[in-house]
Amino acid sequence: MDKLSVLAEFENIAVRENLEDDAFKLFLLLLVNYDSEKQYGEISRSVIMTSLGKFFPLALLSRAFRRLAALGLIEIVLPPHGKVAKKDSIMIYRIPLATTGRG
Repeated sequence: MDKLSVLAEFENIAVRENLEDDAFKLFLLLLVNYDSEKQYGEISRSVIMTSLGKFFPLALLSRAFRRLAALGLIEIVLPPHGKVAKKDSIMIYRIPLATTGRG
């Protein structure tokens, strides 16, 4: 599914589930960094902080990731169990909407 179609489906889910602003912004950032050909995305914590603001607390980031994962909008591959590394590390993720052909 192309990114515009994913975005349209995401918007429907976000409205229906009353998605928090932080999770909404995080998903948009992840979608921009998603490689449709490889069917996964890679992003560092420093890129997230630069994009969403350096004062974006780690607890808020973790909650946004968990919320997106609970809704099936992302799957975190690394680090395991949806934990956000405290140091700058690369996070690898999938966006099921982009790979399943749903919508």
